[in-house]
Amino acid sequence: MRDITGWLLAPTVGLALINWWSRWRDDRRLERWTKPAVTAGVIALAATIDADPSAARLWCIAALAACLVGDVLLLPTVNRFREGLFAFAV
Repeated sequence: MRDITGWLLAPTVGLALINWWSRWRDDRRLERWTKPAVTAGVIALAATIDADPSAARLWCIAALAACLVGDVLLLPTVNRFREGLFAFAV
């Protein structure tokens, strides 16, 4: 594991735990920023992986970016279900 991956992994896992806690407590204000932050952290992690071929990394990042759009669109404050579903289908 490269050093940068280790530095990105810990905060991403921490954000995921905070996000799960926000769902358990039904804290929508906290979820509003932790949900997309976790996905952004996973995108950053994907950018650091050694993929062979390197095009696999780009496809992974593109898929995770669509996931980020879907996450934001499905937030209760945005509530755009069809658009979010389409983003996840991409």
